[in-house]
Formats: sequence, C-alpha cells, structure tokens
Amino acid sequence: MHILMTGFSPFDGRLDNASWLAVESLASQVPAVDMLQIPVIWGEPLARLKPICASHCPEIIISMGEGHVGEFTIEIVARNERALRPDNRANRPFQRLIDPQGPALRNGSINAEQLCQRLTKHGWPIRVSTDAGAFLCEETLYTLEGLREDYPHLSTVVFVHLPPYGSQFQMNDGDQLCNIDILSRFARHLRDAVVEIHRLEL
Repeated sequence: MHILMTGFSPFDGRLDNASWLAVESLASQVPAVDMLQIPVIWGEPLARLKPICASHCPEIIISMGEGHVGEFTIEIVARNERALRPDNRANRPFQRLIDPQGPALRNGSINAEQLCQRLTKHGWPIRVSTDAGAFLCEETLYTLEGLREDYPHLSTVVFVHLPPYGSQFQMNDGDQLCNIDILSRFARHLRDAVVEIHRLEL
C-alpha cells in the first residue's frame, strides 16, 4: 500500500512545525511511508501534490498542519477561498479562489467520526472541525479532495491539525507537552486508523 504523509515548513517566525516533525519522525520508523514537506506558500499544495499523483499516485494521503494550542482536529470542510494573509514569501494570495473552476467547497471524504473514535480510544483529545483556517491547510484539504476526484487510485485523503510544537495540551486528565515523542505516537496512531478505515471501505 502506497501511503504519502505531508507536513508543512515552519511559518510565522517559528523554528519548527509540528506537522513536519510528526511526518519525519514516523517516516524514520516506518520506511514504507513516503513524506512530503509543503512550503507555506500560496499555490504550493497543488504544485507539489499533482505531479506525485500524476506519476506514482498513492492510495492514501495523510496531511497534517499546525493549528491551535491544545487542539487536535480532523478537518472536514474546505472552502474555495484564501484568506488575505501573507505566506512565507510575504505575498498575499495572487487570486482569492484556490481553484477558479472548482466548487465553492469540498467536503472531507473520510469517515471523520469513525476516525475520531479510533483516535479517542488511544486517549487523543481530538474532535471534528468545519473550519480549516483559510490558510495553506485549507488549501491543502481542498486540493486533496480535488485530486481524489481526478485520480481514482487515490481513494483516501485526510487533513488533521496538530497543536503547535512545544505547546501544552490536556490528555488523560493531565498536561502534555507537544514534543517529538507525542508527535511520533500521534502520527503512528493516525496512520494506523486511516489505513483501517481505508481497508474497510475497499
């Protein structure tokens, strides 16, 4: 099974991005997982992901991004609109729509409630979200769902937000630090849960 996991480069002056640290950590332990870092630059999700799908399309793409302190969220709505926010090149969006020919929104195709339940069983404080943030994370989910429509071999995609690296969150009635160990464990549980759901839906 060909699985691709993606994360983002650091942004907003931070030195690290939890999503990329999670991907790197898991890929170092599980060689069968491919990894891709997406720059925090408008337009890069499609520019990076479409060639992969066109040449050696994975069956599963699991994307992660860095979200709000204290929150793990499964994003299920991607709107075809970019926030007027500068990217890592200090550029605002060159066009407000992610895809001028695309629908106003794309809904997440994964069974998010089932995924949430599987991760909750491991103790992760995760919930389903309908607000992906209108930045590169939302653009990535919108792009993933579009690629899933265009490339039948790509049957399962998902986007999950993680707490910022180094921040604290509540888990199992105690404070936890979002460090490499936590990110590695979460990435492994996420991958396993997505694969299980993928197999059930075949």
